[in-house]
Amino acid sequence: MTIKEIQIKPWGNSQGIELSNEMLAQIGIDDIEHQCVTVEVKDNSLILKKADEKSRLMRRFGCLIDEKRVDEFSFGKPLGNEII
Repeated sequence: MTIKEIQIKPWGNSQGIELSNEMLAQIGIDDIEHQCVTVEVKDNSLILKKADEKSRLMRRFGCLIDEKRVDEFSFGKPLGNEII
C-alpha cells in the first residue's frame, strides 16, 4: 500500500489532484489516456478503483443502446461500388 500526501489544486471550476504513473500502475492502469476509474466516497474517504472493462465499453457505447433502438437501418438502395 502506498500512502502519499498530494496537494489539491484548482482545475477549471473544479479541484484536481495529480497521481503518479507508479501509483496508477499499482491499481492496473497503464494506458492512462483511455482508462476510466470509479470514485466512491465512504467514511470520509475517497476510494479510487480501476473501472472494469465492461463498464468502460458501456460508457462509450451505452448511449447507442436504448428502448427505442432499431436492429436494422436502411440507407436506401445500393449505389456505385457497394452493389454486389
